[in-house]
Amino acid sequence: MKDINELENTIGYIFNNKDYLYEALTHSSLGKRTKSNKAYSNERLEFVGDRVLGLVMADLLFAFYPHEPEGHLSIRFTNLVCKKILVEVAHEINLIEYIHVGDKEEIGSSTQADACEALIAAIYLDSGLNTASQFIKKYWNKRLDSKLLKDSKTYLQEWSQKNGRPIPEYTVISIKGTDHNPMFETSVLVKDFEPVIGCGTSKKRSQSEAARIFIKTYKIDLD
Repeated sequence: MKDINELENTIGYIFNNKDYLYEALTHSSLGKRTKSNKAYSNERLEFVGDRVLGLVMADLLFAFYPHEPEGHLSIRFTNLVCKKILVEVAHEINLIEYIHVGDKEEIGSSTQADACEALIAAIYLDSGLNTASQFIKKYWNKRLDSKLLKDSKTYLQEWSQKNGRPIPEYTVISIKGTDHNPMFETSVLVKDFEPVIGCGTSKKRSQSEAARIFIKTYKIDLD
């Protein structure tokens, strides 16, 4: 396993608290536990990193495409925070060389994507949103000007059919708010998977968000 100082040099950020970095690089398969017997892995950091990346990416896209409608921004967002891009960034910084896993655990694409999100969270917790944003901009800015690809609903439907499953089923669970400012809560159900819920200011947007969360939750590759 390489010295983490090399990783810090690569990304251009030196941690004040190295524990954040060690945690970000620790896979659950290692079976480590804290002194209080809690599981020690990067799963909690991955949760935070996903949200930090989403916030920064939304802000970047809003500024980079000032004239694009929300629908187009949503498609770009889905394609920029997906597993494929996270793995690309992980490869760019050679993250695989630093991830700690169990002896028999293979460091596959999902493990690398998760570690990349955990690394974002580690930077955020160590030094704040501005520093985490700088890291994201460093590796994502060059990917912003990409062709408009498919939306999350289309990806999920194509993936379902490709794998011999019926098309996803979307169900509106609730509509909150006012008539002028509604908030739709929609679940998406795919055969053999637990349903996932997404929210949006319209039925269509809530369906798209549910599909995006499904893709993220079940680590589906976007071809």
